[in-house]
Amino acid sequence: MGDCLFNIGGGHSLKVNDLVESILERCHVVLGFRPSIRLPPGTNTLNTVPPLDYRIDKVLNTGFQLNGSIEDEIDATLKFCRTHFKPLS
Repeated sequence: MGDCLFNIGGGHSLKVNDLVESILERCHVVLGFRPSIRLPPGTNTLNTVPPLDYRIDKVLNTGFQLNGSIEDEIDATLKFCRTHFKPLS
């Protein structure tokens, strides 16, 4: 039966910078503004980590099928935050 532990995700890994850019763009579309990003001093990029070999084969082998898109999930998260958190002043 195995260990019953599954990786859940979208089937591929993203560079941090690519994910940040997607979130910024979706924030602009959904909430009407594009937040600024502040990096720690001495950092000039978000892509300093080697690529991640991320696999969801085990969960797919159960018959699980991915639905939706990462953009839909980002949008839903942004809408949740707008509803449940106060804006920063």
